[in-house]
Amino acid sequence: MTILSDKKPENARELHVSDLHDGQRIDNFLIAQLKNVPRSHIYRLLRTGQIRV
Repeated sequence: MTILSDKKPENARELHVSDLHDGQRIDNFLIAQLKNVPRSHIYRLLRTGQIRV
């Protein structure tokens, strides 16, 4: 049996996209917002489905 929860993991972050960034590619947006996170890590999170839109 699988129980789904609306709770997000403790280390999860929630980012909101303003109208200024509307239409921007998600990878470029995240790279600009998460300046101290390596690009390779952001791309890995995207590839493995750990980033949700």
